[in-house]
Amino acid sequence: MTQQVLRSADRFTTTRDGSSTRYCFSFGHHYDPANVSFGPVVAVNEETVRPGGGFDPHPHAGLVIVTYVVTGSLAHEGISSRTIGVGEIAVLRCGPGVVHAERNAGATELRFVQTWLSTTDPTIGYDVVRDPVTVNDVTVLAGRLPERAFSGHLFVATGSVRVGNEVLTEGDTLRTTDRLRMEPSPGAEVVLTSFP
Repeated sequence: MTQQVLRSADRFTTTRDGSSTRYCFSFGHHYDPANVSFGPVVAVNEETVRPGGGFDPHPHAGLVIVTYVVTGSLAHEGISSRTIGVGEIAVLRCGPGVVHAERNAGATELRFVQTWLSTTDPTIGYDVVRDPVTVNDVTVLAGRLPERAFSGHLFVATGSVRVGNEVLTEGDTLRTTDRLRMEPSPGAEVVLTSFP
């Protein structure tokens, strides 16, 4: 594969009472055997949660989950009780297993993007950062990034990004094994998972 674009409208969607999720990869009953992972990336989920909504305690194992808050505030409960605001990045290292919950901590709609990376790292922990997140040879960056070359998975959270002849808009993704240059529009926000 040189590059593959998935448009926002083509993503799987699950709607629940109080929240909705749009998936870039196979997830739960949305199964496509040709779309289960890309390198170490096994999920990129865009979550929208109404005030008072959220996800009750649930388990994870063998993952590092990187969360970028686009709008609103996210309350995390479990191994750490923290509230994550707009533009912040939370990193949950699941090791052999953790249980956690997530809720909308505010009075307005919460929107966040989660990237799930498969790993055998036994570390368990939870941090809130503004710096790039590194897992083995993978780096996850999120927010308003400058023009740069990359190979890996690009998700457009807001605005638009040009990559070669492709223009990606909110909710679109691009996967590439080649090194390509991304050119974000002013104010665009992305979640970029970069790997060799």
